[in-house]
Amino acid sequence: MHRLLYVSSTPQDFPHDELQSILRQSRDNNHRRDVTGLLLYIDGGFLQVLEGDRTALHDLYALIAKDTRHWDAKVLLDEEAPRNFGWWSMGFRAVRPETSEPGLVSITKEAVRGLIRPGGAKRILEILIQTFQSVQGADL
Repeated sequence: MHRLLYVSSTPQDFPHDELQSILRQSRDNNHRRDVTGLLLYIDGGFLQVLEGDRTALHDLYALIAKDTRHWDAKVLLDEEAPRNFGWWSMGFRAVRPETSEPGLVSITKEAVRGLIRPGGAKRILEILIQTFQSVQGADL
């Protein structure tokens, strides 16, 4: 089992219908590839964890990185690891700074801005697991 964590930049006013389109497409593609994960949108960026076969993840990321709805994609983690988000073909949350865990918001914004180096990505993953473990199985 393999895990890939990346961040990318988006427009701050990313249209809701585009987010829904990305989510539908991700769920369909991931289900076919036996990929699971979590996608967060925080105004101005995406943070995504993908889990599955290493080759499948790298092929999928190559497609994701070419998507023109976001830019400046940066891989922060690319490692062998167990599934932590196995309930979802793609969990999703639009994270609002005023209603979400402050640590998650600040560390994600830092990652999108390029202030988190790949070695610091473990902390992001720990926060994601702690934050979303309690809602595994819920429709995100």
